[in-house]
Amino acid sequence: MRLILVAFSLLVLTSSSFAQVNKPAIADAKAHFTKAERDLANLPRDQYDAARDKLCVAALEVVVSDPSSKAAEELLHWVLSYPCDSPSGKNAVQCLVEYHASSKASVQRLLSYSKRPSSWSRELFAGFAISNSSSELGWIVETCAAIHEKSLLEMADEIKVPGTDLKSFQSRLGAPLTQELAACDIAKFESRVIDMFTDLAKRHGSKNIGGQTVQELAEGSTFSVRHLRLGKQVPTFSGESTDGEKISLDYYRGRVILVDFWATWCAPCAASVPRLRALKRELDDTKFAIIGISVDKDATMILKFMKDQMIDWPNIVDRNETLFKKWQTLELPWYYVLDQEQIVRYRGNDEQKAASVAMSILGTARK
Repeated sequence: MRLILVAFSLLVLTSSSFAQVNKPAIADAKAHFTKAERDLANLPRDQYDAARDKLCVAALEVVVSDPSSKAAEELLHWVLSYPCDSPSGKNAVQCLVEYHASSKASVQRLLSYSKRPSSWSRELFAGFAISNSSSELGWIVETCAAIHEKSLLEMADEIKVPGTDLKSFQSRLGAPLTQELAACDIAKFESRVIDMFTDLAKRHGSKNIGGQTVQELAEGSTFSVRHLRLGKQVPTFSGESTDGEKISLDYYRGRVILVDFWATWCAPCAASVPRLRALKRELDDTKFAIIGISVDKDATMILKFMKDQMIDWPNIVDRNETLFKKWQTLELPWYYVLDQEQIVRYRGNDEQKAASVAMSILGTARK
């Protein structure tokens, strides 16, 4: 019955404006729509969202032809790979839950959705939780659901910053969820998320997910919730530089600090270096500092990279990924901007936003 309802909703959505979208055979569909999506890359955000949703409607019509197939499963994940508030996403979730919630491949994909909430992501996790309540994959669903709630908590922090434009959040989360986060009791939300990770660590601590144990993930997530969110004062940290000298956050107290988690093998990290160099030259060294934290294990490789890239700011060699895991840096590059009291004013992967926040704190403007 649900499939019939989904198919019906697709027919309602499919107006003449969607008729020109080519619909390939299901076996070739993911490659077809992925290529079509790449062709949209240069469109402005609002036009991109509308054009991609048009592709998603066509993709879901293809899915209806054989919804339980592996090809359909992959195509549904393609629809959901871009977090956006749309009927297409909700329809894809319904179909994925009905036909693929017990698939190991789909359960493992939940980790990516946990870090990118959308208007439909809670429904996705709820559906997978019901389907896997007694399966051996259930702990993965629970763990990803906890990460998802932590991601929503962090978004609530951003939404509650005075003067925040809610339009970008609404386009992704939808108006109801955006309003819920804007009105939520942050202290209670924080406590609930910590309880989720505490419970996970007790029951599944030795299991591995995303390259770490659930115990490590829970400890890092709890630390992050308590200390690394917007408005939180971070505890000090220290580590060894490439030449074995101690680098401590305490030394830089009183300055605005950009903490940069990176690796030599990370192309976006390398691409950001010239802009970070320019930012460092532009700002007063007595008021601003960059601290790099590299997850590479080979200090010699880091030194060569720093020389080649003309990096002249201190870098900690986090060869055991101690800080990487504790600071819950789940992607690279990742930036924190700390004010003079070492309170988090920015966290994210956008170097330009990080630079803008740092300059705003210092009361300067880029020329």
